[in-house]
Amino acid sequence: MKVILAAIIAILPRKLKPFFYKVLLGYSIHPTASIGVSLIVVENCRIDENARIGSFNVVKDLSDFRVGENSIIGSFNWISGFPLSRDDYFIDSFDRIPALMVGRHSAITSRHIIDCTDSVTIGDFSTVGGFRSQILTHAINFERNIQTAAPVMIGSYSFLSTCCVVLKGTVIGDYVVVGANSTARGVLHSPYSLYVGAPAKRTGEFPSDAGYFLRKNGVVN
Repeated sequence: MKVILAAIIAILPRKLKPFFYKVLLGYSIHPTASIGVSLIVVENCRIDENARIGSFNVVKDLSDFRVGENSIIGSFNWISGFPLSRDDYFIDSFDRIPALMVGRHSAITSRHIIDCTDSVTIGDFSTVGGFRSQILTHAINFERNIQTAAPVMIGSYSFLSTCCVVLKGTVIGDYVVVGANSTARGVLHSPYSLYVGAPAKRTGEFPSDAGYFLRKNGVVN
């Protein structure tokens, strides 16, 4: 029933969606938020002031979905979790939280895949840019033949370039840029640094006063 209600709300005019999301699904959608024709089927949802979600996104099977004020999710993104009720998988990951938490003034552009088997957290003023990046929070432990999960954290004022892969358990610190076609794993912690490659290694640096790192508005014109 929830999927059907979410599908009906998805095709309503944008101005009507906050009311019907609240009444029918219990979501908290700020009246100034804008949501296109996207399917959002989650347990808890909060979309803050002036946030924008484009069309043809699928957001499903999350315990928590939060988009901070003035943040943007583009179009054709696939954001999915794995229900906690399925206790036959991830038997060693008993504390996982299927969630996507996006901070203020951040952006996920278009055509990305975000696996929220465990939580994905994106800080303030950060960007998942370009197209076709993957953020993954689960993998197979081949020795034990079991599925495992671990959260991914992306700090504030960071940038993930086009066609990147972020593996489970990765922590990308504040003021970090990951170059195109890179594979991020482990901890990428040096601020004002460029990480490139597979796996991504620190290859350069930016001045701390670079304009991207000083933005007061998330949009880059």
